[in-house]
Amino acid sequence: MLALAVWLKCFGRLGYFPALETVPAAVVDHVRRDLRLPEEVAAVHAAARTAERHRNLIRRRFGVVLDSSGTRKVAAWKDLNFYRPAAGARYRHIDALFGEPGRNVIDWDLIEGHYVGRVIRTIALLRFLSDAQLRTRTTAATNKVESYNHFVSWCRFGNRGIIADNDPDEQEKIIKFATLLANCVIFHTVIDMTAVIRDLTAEGWTVTAEDLAVLSPYLTAHIQRFGVYATDEVALAPGAYDAHLDMDLKLSTAS
Repeated sequence: MLALAVWLKCFGRLGYFPALETVPAAVVDHVRRDLRLPEEVAAVHAAARTAERHRNLIRRRFGVVLDSSGTRKVAAWKDLNFYRPAAGARYRHIDALFGEPGRNVIDWDLIEGHYVGRVIRTIALLRFLSDAQLRTRTTAATNKVESYNHFVSWCRFGNRGIIADNDPDEQEKIIKFATLLANCVIFHTVIDMTAVIRDLTAEGWTVTAEDLAVLSPYLTAHIQRFGVYATDEVALAPGAYDAHLDMDLKLSTAS
């Protein structure tokens, strides 16, 4: 994993894969610390096959394609600058691509001091790719947020949801009012769902925490946006809301 992370960072800045032994120790140590790896873990590949697999993963990440002859095809390659990992580095046949000797040398101190944010993002991406539980939590949270945003848009159906006013204050008010409306509808739906759950348990049905976990307050089928709105009950005060459910809400270990 350390070798992959070092190569990923170097390729993003250099456009090629430097020999891992030529990468300064300070850079390798910095990446190793961010990955929380032991000091004895080295940036080496156990086999040539592993190194090739890492190259293919990184090329796909940056959209670099190899043709049948192994030649790189990089979009707008003429605008790229080729950097040497060290001032004394020389390359047979392609050394002219790096400019005059001593120029276009990687400033590893600059990378370590000013590009830490990119390193952190790279590490976060690697953790996301390697941690199935993290991907599950991230996907679940993203789905919840997107479901809520879709529900807010559904409630704000006037003018097809388009905010035509260019005044930032008016835009903010529209967004806040739409959010308030959506939250009120969600609250009303939860009250109805709670009443139904109480009725089911009173009839002898078994409702578990797993059952409640799959319910969603973003239902729309029962809402009449263009229906008949009764006004004779507007003055009636609703009863006190009781959120208590007489049931065990702990999820089972199997879930």
